[in-house]
Amino acid sequence: MPLYKIESYEAIRVFESEVPKERMIQKLFEKNSLEFFDLRVISTEYRLSNSLRIDTIGIDKKKHPCIVEYKKTYSPSVLTQGLSYLSWLFDHKETFEKEAKSLDASLTVNWNNVRLIFVCAYFSTYDIDTVKILPYSVELIKYTYFENGTINIEKYIEERKRFLK
Repeated sequence: MPLYKIESYEAIRVFESEVPKERMIQKLFEKNSLEFFDLRVISTEYRLSNSLRIDTIGIDKKKHPCIVEYKKTYSPSVLTQGLSYLSWLFDHKETFEKEAKSLDASLTVNWNNVRLIFVCAYFSTYDIDTVKILPYSVELIKYTYFENGTINIEKYIEERKRFLK
């Protein structure tokens, strides 16, 4: 459905636009992480021992670890990349807990429901089907960016198997 800006009762169509850089989406979501994800950012561009970087690591209000991966448009390997980061996280729980304590020294991490969040302009049917069978909390966040700086965010709700606006 098209987006319109209203000026003096005149509807002016606002067209979709590609974000200039992936980092712009990352900064937007990190700055609004409590609003969008209910999480606090611990670190951005977190370097792993194997020279890879996780876009964002955080912890939610229920003290669950969160990994967020952003893509400017789409990447066919986005789920594989995130699952690799999740594997690293499970192998380095003490490292994560040390980072989390930078927010609150008395924090106790709840490892019962680690969240893996993907933010992309779109997802393939394969991504959505794969998320349905994964034994982890995987969230797909689809965004549409518009030429006037407006953004629409749709969260994939696994229980209902669809995107909600």
